[in-house]
Amino acid sequence: EQLMELLNCRARRRFSRGLKRKPLALIKKLRKAKKEAPPMEKPEVVKTHLRDMIIVPEMVGSVVGVYNGKTFTQV
Repeated sequence: EQLMELLNCRARRRFSRGLKRKPLALIKKLRKAKKEAPPMEKPEVVKTHLRDMIIVPEMVGSVVGVYNGKTFTQV
């Protein structure tokens, strides 16, 4: 609810319609990478083609490689 107040209308609409399979799979992979990382170290890079994914608080602290058409850029 607090997150919804911070988002613009387009993002709120997207969340209210529910997350699809691919964004949920990305979040699941990010959780796994964070869990398997040794304490006080960066987690493994998770590669994705989902350029339009809305960043949720759960994703903070993860390392994502976003494909730009040529290479994976770390975010």
